[in-house]
Amino acid sequence: MTPTIAISMLSVATFKRPSQQFGLPLLIMVITDAVIGFHSLVLVVYLSIALAGMAGYVAAIPFFHNTLIATVGVVFIVFGLKKILVKVITKPF
Repeated sequence: MTPTIAISMLSVATFKRPSQQFGLPLLIMVITDAVIGFHSLVLVVYLSIALAGMAGYVAAIPFFHNTLIATVGVVFIVFGLKKILVKVITKPF
């Protein structure tokens, strides 16, 4: 779940339209589930993620400190990769 959370945070920081901010992570989850295989609890998982996003992360921090640490690490990696890719792509040949 940490990469999904990191991509969600990157989407919110990168895109201005809410449809893109929430659409990209949702699209990635749907594609991933299509590849891995849907299961009987897929609706529960999606609703849980949406509920967690609405409720916020703050209440769970004391209980999920390892998840928080891993998420911060992945966020730094994702944002760093984005910065490197933008620099490489926009670099004149």
